[in-house]
Amino acid sequence: MPSYLGIDASLEGTGLCLVSDDGRVIRSETVLPAGLRDMARLAMIKTTTMAFIDGSDAVFAAIEGYAFGAINQAFSLGEVGGMLRLLVHERGIPRIDVPPVNLKKWATGR
Repeated sequence: MPSYLGIDASLEGTGLCLVSDDGRVIRSETVLPAGLRDMARLAMIKTTTMAFIDGSDAVFAAIEGYAFGAINQAFSLGEVGGMLRLLVHERGIPRIDVPPVNLKKWATGR
């Protein structure tokens, strides 16, 4: 059965979720690179996310878009976001970027 991949990219806790056609959460994981910095942190997020994606039957992905208001983290967030988008692309999974404001509105209703 096909599933849908959701990714909330973060340097401190990247959220991964697979959802079924009927909206059931199949599997979720939070990637917590505690104590890691720079390339070691990116490598850990990449390895864990690759294993999560490769163990799935995801046919589509939604990735939370960049928070342009993030102060002093734009380059680091760009690195992790770009790396995750590349992983999804390399696996041939079509994706959409969901602006944070739209995601919050959908989740909360306002």
